[in-house]
Amino acid sequence: YLNNNYLTGGVPAQLANLTNLEIL
Repeated sequence: YLNNNYLTGGVPAQLANLTNLEIL
């Protein structure tokens, strides 16, 4: 989540986190 938060900038990280889990 922290890594994704860094890439997305922090705002869309909450939504992108679910997609990030699927990618990983």
